[in-house]
Amino acid sequence: MSEPFYRQLFERTAPLFFDRKRDLILQHGTPLFVFRYRTAQQRLGGLVDAELAKRGIGRAESIGGTNMPLDRDRLKRAWEVRTP
Repeated sequence: MSEPFYRQLFERTAPLFFDRKRDLILQHGTPLFVFRYRTAQQRLGGLVDAELAKRGIGRAESIGGTNMPLDRDRLKRAWEVRTP
């Protein structure tokens, strides 16, 4: 899908899906929101961050690797920064 289509799809469905799930998750604590894939962050990062900011949550980091879909070291660093 093209980037404009991704953005339009997110904007139209965020109140129905993303916001509801985010709020449900927040009932159970303060989770770490991340992007598994860097491409998703590049396409939707600003929109997702704006939705998270509505509830006082900082930016969602990408934990996608350059040669793999998940960089475990990035995930570990993101978790360590979040936890006291």
